[in-house]
Amino acid sequence: MTAAGIASTALALRRENKPGSQLARIKLAARLMWVLRKTVFHY
Repeated sequence: MTAAGIASTALALRRENKPGSQLARIKLAARLMWVLRKTVFHY
C-alpha cells in the first residue's frame, strides 16, 4: 500500500512537469513526506 502510494506519487511528480504545476508538485511532495513519516515513525 505505502510502496504503491510512493510509486504513484513519483509518477505524478514526473508527469507534472509543466511550469504551472509547481503547487501540485509541492502538494505531492508534502503528501509523500507525510506517508514516509507515517510508515517510518508509526505516528
